[in-house]
Amino acid sequence: MSKASSSSSSLISSLHQTLLILHNHPYPTLANPSNCPKRASVALILRIRPSFSQPPPSEATSLPQNTPYADKLNAFFSYPWVQSGVPEVLFIKRAARRGDRWTSQIALPGGKRDPSDPSDEATAEREVLEEVGLNISSSSETSIVEEPADLALLAGPLSQRVITTDFGAVPLMVLCPFVYLLTMADVPTLKLQPAEVASAHWIPVAALLDPAARTYERADIITRTPLRRSKLTQTMLDWNLGQTLYAAVRLRPSESIFSSIEEQLPSSNIPANSGRNTFSQILQVVKEDLQSALAKWGLIGADPDPSRRLLLWGLTHGITSDFLGLLPVAKGLDWWRWPTLSRSDVRLMIWLVSYRFRKVKTDAIKAGRVQSRGPPFMIGEGLGVYNSGKQDDTVHTHSDEPIPATVYSAAGFLLDGYFEQIQRAVYVALMVRFLFGSATAWYLWKRYWQRRK
Repeated sequence: MSKASSSSSSLISSLHQTLLILHNHPYPTLANPSNCPKRASVALILRIRPSFSQPPPSEATSLPQNTPYADKLNAFFSYPWVQSGVPEVLFIKRAARRGDRWTSQIALPGGKRDPSDPSDEATAEREVLEEVGLNISSSSETSIVEEPADLALLAGPLSQRVITTDFGAVPLMVLCPFVYLLTMADVPTLKLQPAEVASAHWIPVAALLDPAARTYERADIITRTPLRRSKLTQTMLDWNLGQTLYAAVRLRPSESIFSSIEEQLPSSNIPANSGRNTFSQILQVVKEDLQSALAKWGLIGADPDPSRRLLLWGLTHGITSDFLGLLPVAKGLDWWRWPTLSRSDVRLMIWLVSYRFRKVKTDAIKAGRVQSRGPPFMIGEGLGVYNSGKQDDTVHTHSDEPIPATVYSAAGFLLDGYFEQIQRAVYVALMVRFLFGSATAWYLWKRYWQRRK
């Protein structure tokens, strides 16, 4: 067996195990806060792409009917073409729309819950059908068409969370992610809704786990704060702190579908020097900082269309990280990157101030000691603070079996309290700048008067 085949088989086995755990130990439903009535759902849709060496049978095989979920899942993963296949996740690129806070971003199909939706999963299934034309309804109770297509199995929910903006000041909605597995070798052609979806992309799970695809996405700090959004305020923040750097993944699709001819123009590829270690990533960030500054000063040309990049970051990156963290094949915290700020001295101070915090968190994850401080919530539009809301060392559901909390809330546990470390580091960095500037000014003034005498 080749190394690639062995890796694929290990990933398939991990996926099988994870989907069983998700169904047997579902996350609890999160109620809306009193000042936040809105709910939304998204679907993380998985498919198994058959390999060239092991094609599926010419006649489609159906899963056993009227049997428990575990029996259907075990039957599906027993097919030879599944065991040698490549697991992939469906992402969409949202259409460019003025005033949309998530315009042109990579996302999971989904949307806001309508009053007519009987459940959160029904919202996800309706939105998937509307946006990409897939009927993933797995039961007649939640089906939004006359007959369920039995195209997908609902594995279960991921951790629900309250999405907030302005660093927790304003709650936006409760977000409910669900995981679905497509059970057909030949997935129906996607039918994209052009008003909402610019393109859809199937991304191998192995590519999402690849450290070479790790990078950062920049976002203006002012869009994540309650400060008045004026040009002066943004300029002052950019000058003093730079931009917020969020963990991101450069996506490499195995298949792409577009809503229009314009969207099929080539996107930027992964740079050849995309590093596999932190030092290479820091050099890449410094290089991009320099290019951004030179472009702003008009010394070089800016990226003609940065929106064409397929970059997974923010909210969808957080949900995807939740799922990747469940996979037994995922190695430790290789998928994790800490958010930071782009100014070099501020970034260094964040690293120094948060060093002990980060070490305690990562050591607790590795040792399986996880405790969280309160209800699930998320700061901002991207990676924020969210957790399972459990106060003990394990997550208990209605099942008798406890699930390690490190499996269910690793990303949320790591970020719980981290943004307070960033704020403390910013204050220290600005104070160091002030003291250094004052000392330098005093020294130069003293030298000046000594020369005058």
